[in-house]
Amino acid sequence: MSNEIKHKGEIIEITDGHVMVRIVQTSACASCKIAGHCSASEMKEKIVDVYMPTLGTDMHVGDEVVVCTSSRAVNKALLFAFIFPFAVLMVSLFGMISLGLDDILAAVSSLGFVLLYYLVLYLFKNKVSRGVEFVIEGKS
Repeated sequence: MSNEIKHKGEIIEITDGHVMVRIVQTSACASCKIAGHCSASEMKEKIVDVYMPTLGTDMHVGDEVVVCTSSRAVNKALLFAFIFPFAVLMVSLFGMISLGLDDILAAVSSLGFVLLYYLVLYLFKNKVSRGVEFVIEGKS
């Protein structure tokens, strides 16, 4: 893959061609000795589902692996998860206000449209997820 994004992770589950990998994302200061006393430190745990129809027998729960994806896949995910819903929110909010709805009603309606957007996104998740793939590069 070109422009790869890589993270080290630990295999937590292997089932039916799927490998669940726990990735701990840390900010630059999360590994600092005084990070527990500082509000700037941040640490996030993510679970990534990697589809692998031909699983090798060399992978076991607890193994450290490197998970990769392309920056293009990340950009696509960001569009669908944040940019498009924000656009739906803004367009529907200003549309409702321009139709003469009360501000509170327009805001609630706009949130309803965002909820509807995420529902449609969920219903078409298999189609949307094409191109957003994670690959296990190898053991770390």
